[in-house]
Amino acid sequence: MPTRHGEITPFDHGPYVVVAAYTMMVTTILFVLTRLVAKALATRTFRIDDYFIIASVAFAIVQTILVHCAVKNGLGRHRASLTDLEFDRYSKFNYACQIVLIIAISLAKISLTLLITMITPSRPILSACRILHAVVVAWAFASIVALALQCDIPHPYDFTSGRCLNQAALYDTIGAFNIVTDAAIISLSISMIWKVHVHAWKQLVVVTSFSIRLLVCGATIAQLVTLRPYFKSTDQTWLNVNPSICSEIMMHLSIITACIPLLKRFVTDLQTGHLIATIPEHHELNSSGQTHAPYWKHTNENYSKATEN
Repeated sequence: MPTRHGEITPFDHGPYVVVAAYTMMVTTILFVLTRLVAKALATRTFRIDDYFIIASVAFAIVQTILVHCAVKNGLGRHRASLTDLEFDRYSKFNYACQIVLIIAISLAKISLTLLITMITPSRPILSACRILHAVVVAWAFASIVALALQCDIPHPYDFTSGRCLNQAALYDTIGAFNIVTDAAIISLSISMIWKVHVHAWKQLVVVTSFSIRLLVCGATIAQLVTLRPYFKSTDQTWLNVNPSICSEIMMHLSIITACIPLLKRFVTDLQTGHLIATIPEHHELNSSGQTHAPYWKHTNENYSKATEN
C-alpha cells in the first residue's frame, strides 16, 4: 500500500529509522564540533586523534544517508508491497550501510586509543594500545571483506538468494569482536588514569567519562538480539527496522563516547572564562629528536589542573 514519504503507518515503519538516524547524526555532529572547538580554543591545534574522529563522523554521515535511501526503497515496509526494482535498490543500499558502518566505528575506536596513548607515558599501556590498534584494523578489514562477500558474486547484496554465508554467525562474530575491542579500550583507559596521581574522586570522574562507552556495548548486544528474527524471516525489509535503529544508535554512540573524555571541562571553562584542555598534551619529540625529560611530571600537573572543579 503506497504511502506519502515520511508518513508512519501500520504498513510503513521506515520513518522510525529515519527519525532515529538523523537524530543521532545531528547529536553526533554537535558532540564532534564541541570537541573540536574545545580543542582549538585550548591548544590552537589538532592532533591525529582529532582527524580520525573527523573521518569517523564523515563516514557516519554517509552511512546515515544510505540508511535513508534504503528506507525510501522499502526498509520498514513488507516485502510483498515492494516492486522488484525497489527491493533491488533496498538490498544495495542496505549492503552499503553495513560496510560503511564498520569503517565509521573502527575510526572512532582508533581515535580513542590514540587519545589514551597521548595521555600515558606507561610503556605497557602504550604497547597494549599499539596491539589494540592492530586488532581493530584487522577486525575492520576482515569484517568489511566478509560483509562484502557474504553472498555469491555477482549479487553479493542479495541476501534472499540462498547463496550466502551463515549470516547469524557472521554478524555474531563481528559483534562479539566489536564488544571485546570496546571493553579493551575501557580497560586501558582505567589502567591509564589509575597511574595518574590525583584525588580518587577525580579519577572516578575521568574513568566514568571513558567507561560510558559501555553504552556502545549495550547497543551492540541489542543489535545482535534484534537481528535474530530478521535472519529467520523472508520479510526482511519489514523486520529490519529494529536492527537498523540499533545499528544507528551503536555507530553514533561509538563516536559520541570517543568525544566525551575531551568535553568534561568544556561547559565549566566557558562559564568561568578559563578554558583549558581536559586531556594534557601528548609526549612530543623536540627538534633534536630527544624526548622531553619532565613529561611525566608535567602530565601529572596538567592532568591534576584539568580535573579540578
